[in-house]
Amino acid sequence: MVVASCTATDSTGVAPGTSVAFTPSFQVEPDDFDAQPIDRIRLTARDAESGELVGASDDEVSPDVAAWTLSLTIDMNGATGRSVVVEVELLGGASVQWSGRLGPIEVSPDVFNGPQYQIPVFRGPLDNLEVDSVTIDTAPTQLLVGQSGSATATIRLLSGSMAEPELFWVSLDDSIASVVVDSA
Repeated sequence: MVVASCTATDSTGVAPGTSVAFTPSFQVEPDDFDAQPIDRIRLTARDAESGELVGASDDEVSPDVAAWTLSLTIDMNGATGRSVVVEVELLGGASVQWSGRLGPIEVSPDVFNGPQYQIPVFRGPLDNLEVDSVTIDTAPTQLLVGQSGSATATIRLLSGSMAEPELFWVSLDDSIASVVVDSA
């Protein structure tokens, strides 16, 4: 994620907000997953200490471009600096296809070209960021051409998490094996 900021001051000389630019960074090739094209990106920033919402945007984007840079105004509330956690959700249609979290990062109204950060985005909703591990419980050890098999998995969450993550099954080479998800 790239962070840069620009401010304007009110009549008292205090900057009410700092505009920060963000660019999501895919951690795996998006083409390796059966995701919907991204047409909207939602950004939220929360104060790292209190959890107070200090910035939010929901922008339509073109699914035909490879990367997006979006601006988010962080409410400085008269402060000279603020520690924030930023979450990004990349939506295709009505559902979150990719998401990520960055922070805490320090935001200051007097920094024009702030430090550059990469915000990693991963497949699925923000709840997927609460996964500690995934264990394949059952899977066939061998399949011959034309045969099929079933696999199940258990998701272990980070301690104390109440998240409801989504599990994605993919094949790294569809010419060798393909995945059909049975939601039953």
